[in-house]
Amino acid sequence: MTPPSGVALAERPAATAPVATPPVVSAAGLDAKLLALPDAAAGRFAVHELLGRGATATVFRGTDLLDGRPVAIKVAEGPDPRQTERIHAEARILASLDHPAIVTFIAEGVVPAGDQWAGRPFLVEEYVYGGSLAERIRNGAADAGDVARWAESALSGLAHIHARGLVHRDIKPANILVSELRRSAVRIADFGIATPPGSSWSRAIPPAPCTT
Repeated sequence: MTPPSGVALAERPAATAPVATPPVVSAAGLDAKLLALPDAAAGRFAVHELLGRGATATVFRGTDLLDGRPVAIKVAEGPDPRQTERIHAEARILASLDHPAIVTFIAEGVVPAGDQWAGRPFLVEEYVYGGSLAERIRNGAADAGDVARWAESALSGLAHIHARGLVHRDIKPANILVSELRRSAVRIADFGIATPPGSSWSRAIPPAPCTT
């Protein structure tokens, strides 16, 4: 599949004018046009190739047009209220966390009218190079020193999450991304079902199966 590129998503906090918009071509699942919100009419994010699709969301690689940094854009898979609420909940939780071992929240928004995905919420977070621990495991045994660094970083991130009164509820190799950066060896991702312990939401919504 040839990676599509160039559809722009708008987001809520557009602080400065965006840079030039790249050429618009088809992106899997999204119409080939600029998607805008009232407070970011020119668009903020360019959507590139599909990274993965799960039971509740589709993830694209993108570019933040404000500064050119790569991002991951997570769009609700469908109009089901449970799927849309998980995107909203994940955005709220990520925005409340600040730790080197946790993916950084950037923005959230809603696909506007006129697109085939109109009304679906999306969130934008940092794009982490290096793949997931699941991919590393499939490639064979890792160096003991690397494993120790990954574990130390992941446990530090989990301690931060728990100190904020939250439980991730879906820690697994696919949701631990290898960052290879000095400030943290890994990033914990996918907070779609993270909740305070014992909440009604955590009892009602089971973890989605991994399909990516």
